[in-house]
Amino acid sequence: MRHGPGNEAERPRLPDAHRRRVDAQIQALEACRSVITWKVGVYAEAGGLRDPTD
Repeated sequence: MRHGPGNEAERPRLPDAHRRRVDAQIQALEACRSVITWKVGVYAEAGGLRDPTD
């Protein structure tokens, strides 16, 4: 974005769009973390991971 007069209306749009993208990424990562937490609990209840070659 260029500096100077004439683009005052555009200036807030760029950081706002960036914020929305980052918020969406955070939401997706939190969903992934929730699944990982659930999996850890499932494995812990089952006695941990087992070696399939045993």
